[in-house]
Amino acid sequence: MKTLKQNWWKLIIITLVTLIVRVLLLELLPLRTSTTFEFELSVLSQNIGMIPTAAIVIALSYLVIASVLIIVQEGLPGSKLARMILCSLPYSLIWLMAVLESVASLGRPLLPELLIAVTDIIPILVMGGMIGSWITNDNPQREEIAHRPKAVSILIIAFSYFVGRYLMYTLIHIISGYFSQVVATFLWTLALGLAIGSAYFMLRVGAKGNSPLSRGLWFGRVAFGLYWTLNNAFMPIVFDMSFILFEPTIMNYVYRAVVDIIFVSLGVWIVEKSHS
Repeated sequence: MKTLKQNWWKLIIITLVTLIVRVLLLELLPLRTSTTFEFELSVLSQNIGMIPTAAIVIALSYLVIASVLIIVQEGLPGSKLARMILCSLPYSLIWLMAVLESVASLGRPLLPELLIAVTDIIPILVMGGMIGSWITNDNPQREEIAHRPKAVSILIIAFSYFVGRYLMYTLIHIISGYFSQVVATFLWTLALGLAIGSAYFMLRVGAKGNSPLSRGLWFGRVAFGLYWTLNNAFMPIVFDMSFILFEPTIMNYVYRAVVDIIFVSLGVWIVEKSHS
């Protein structure tokens, strides 16, 4: 937190630059390439415009991600280049898969959604590069003392997330492609679980907490949870999603965020417990 307080002004600049990059990319790749943006607008979007509404939610997401990366980079090993990579890849993987959920759950065409996903992850790569080169310093000694869990940890966290998601698909019946696109939903759920597990694997050295439970809760609620809550809030804030068959509509997104956070935290706790 000390580093975050010392670099608060850099945090603001990094967030603004990242948002500007995203807006410029949207000019190169118009929103109309994705049929997702054909939905009716929410009340907020109707009053202040879709772009300003989306920009606010996305800017908050960037602010959260940049804050987490500034905090964890203190414990990341290796050179600036190594830390730039570690700060760029984790959230890029999660964001990429999050955007592609519309392919599995709503049957959207893959290519347009993939193009939108690419424009979403490029700003994250820029953010990681700025944090890695502007805030961090080379510290090769950390590479020697850094302790990473085994790669199987990725599978454990992915499996825990996977179980939580399928409980929601089968018991809560959140909107998904579970019944209409069984294979696509299975593959997407597995891929996102692996992305979340990989994010923890890469960021684990800089994660906070002194016990398996505190580390699980920190990653699940802060590093993953804050961003994931904003991600799930994006569609109902920007668009009118009242057409989906879930009562009340907002609970479809609340369940997604809460249950995902719980099972990701559980997976991290299991990983940490096995290393304690």
